[in-house]
Amino acid sequence: MDLGILPRPVQRHRPDRQPRLLLTQRRPDHRSLRQSRMSHHVRSLSDIDPSTAANDPRPSASFSPHLLRLVTNAMSDRLLDPAPPDPPPLYRTTDHWFQRATAALLGEVPCRLGCTSCCIGPFPITLLDVQTLQQGLAGLPPDHRHHIEQRAIEQTSVMEAAFPQLTHTDLLDKWTDQDIDRLVTEFHHHPCPALDAEGRCGVYSHRPLVCRSMGIPTEDRGLAQGACEIQTFIPILRLPSSFRQEEDRLAQEEASALEALRQHTGTAGEEVFLPYGFLQHETGEKV
Repeated sequence: MDLGILPRPVQRHRPDRQPRLLLTQRRPDHRSLRQSRMSHHVRSLSDIDPSTAANDPRPSASFSPHLLRLVTNAMSDRLLDPAPPDPPPLYRTTDHWFQRATAALLGEVPCRLGCTSCCIGPFPITLLDVQTLQQGLAGLPPDHRHHIEQRAIEQTSVMEAAFPQLTHTDLLDKWTDQDIDRLVTEFHHHPCPALDAEGRCGVYSHRPLVCRSMGIPTEDRGLAQGACEIQTFIPILRLPSSFRQEEDRLAQEEASALEALRQHTGTAGEEVFLPYGFLQHETGEKV
């Protein structure tokens, strides 16, 4: 696999069109917002003053001390659930690179909250991404995680029916580019399992590397191209060469980290299709 350019997996995303744009605008952490609302609710319950409640003309519920303790303790336990670990430094460094590259292009990159054009359709991700996605899933509420995993199961089931080789292994390293193109074309209408109805990414803080770097116009032999079908024009400014050099360094760092992971796990391959990254199983040969 050529790791010379970070967004390479998406270059195969749609053979008949330019690569799709992936979510790159940082979004609120839904878990933190939910915990904040819960903590406010706990405080509102504990602030009830029985002496004034009796004189309140509004209908009110009766809260026994025992019930209040049960509710408060249950919510406190929920608030103390361990948060998922931060993604590896490479992922945060890639975020920083994208933010600075966007600023260098004077805001011409159209990536915005709710732009989901490139979140539709499968594409290859690395085993590093699989590991990071699983960390993100582990920190989600059980029902939220179940919905994402169920969508991934549904998508991989129909993919395996159309491409039986996936029933033997989900690794793509023996696939030709033509076979990968055929699959992504056939299932180009499948949204990412983590994409919700409002166009938000359910695992945004743990999204794959390609989702973090996609959106910056690419250059090949001195020619610039829009990174996705939304980019109908190329910014007047070209990205300074220092950013391209940093992009190459990030790609090398990704390659080194991926090789270290392969040696640690004994896995022979490097890539799987996106939906497989949300499933809890050993990547590789299936029994």
